[in-house]
Amino acid sequence: MQLFARLLADRERLQGPHHPDSDLARHQLAHWYGRAGRFQEAVNRYEIMRRVAVQQGHTETALSLMCEVGYWQHQAGDTAAALRTFAEMLRGAQQELGPTHQLTGIARQRYAELAAGLPFGNEGGHDGLQNLIAAAAEVEASGDFRRAGRLYGQIAAQSEDLYGHASAQTLSALVAQAKAAVNAGDHEEAAERFDAVLACMALQGLGPGTREYDILLGQREELARSAARVTFRIGQHTGTLLGQKVQAAPGRRAVSWHAVRMPRTPRVSPSSSTRRMAVRRSRSPRSSGRR
Repeated sequence: MQLFARLLADRERLQGPHHPDSDLARHQLAHWYGRAGRFQEAVNRYEIMRRVAVQQGHTETALSLMCEVGYWQHQAGDTAAALRTFAEMLRGAQQELGPTHQLTGIARQRYAELAAGLPFGNEGGHDGLQNLIAAAAEVEASGDFRRAGRLYGQIAAQSEDLYGHASAQTLSALVAQAKAAVNAGDHEEAAERFDAVLACMALQGLGPGTREYDILLGQREELARSAARVTFRIGQHTGTLLGQKVQAAPGRRAVSWHAVRMPRTPRVSPSSSTRRMAVRRSRSPRSSGRR
């Protein structure tokens, strides 16, 4: 690495930082950081190079560098971050280069290889959970609802461990998992996910007899009856009610039935009283059944 670092310094001094030879030396140095086991250093260096390429309008170069970012994220064991990167690469390649371009095919292959390895097992703690949530949102946005549902199921399990059975984070993940099952057309699975949502709501004090619970219970029963039908749609009124009631912890976006609160996703604004209720619950993890 020292040799490549000196080579890069010489290239930049003699030929300038933007010369192709300087770019090649920069790429080689990042690569050998990864080969030496310094995965995060490789990720950081490739990400800087990718951003420069985006600023310069070099679309193909930027997408190629994104592939390097995802590869070293995966080598570091951060599968969720890698899947998110390859999903973003695939979407960008399809939009900018078309579905038949070589880079689009590479992104599609890398994404499929990682997604086929679900569930993940290397992500731990709050930061790892945030990467998993972002990856699930990318997978859902790509239309892969079954895999998104599996990811949201893992998010719900980790949220229970971190925040408690009745936490807002756990309920948010359960709602997203049920939504993915509905979008996938798996009504039997959706009915089971509804059961988990209702159970979590009951732990939060929104159990039988409350307007929201009873409406969702009716929808769950309709899902069960409709398992053999071709289509089923969640009513707008029910979605709005659930969106107003299910709130994430402070610093997290709210979650509605119609759209999980992820970046660039439309949101349903809850009432002020609902926000106060959610904040009180999320500030008291022990009262939410934390382990």
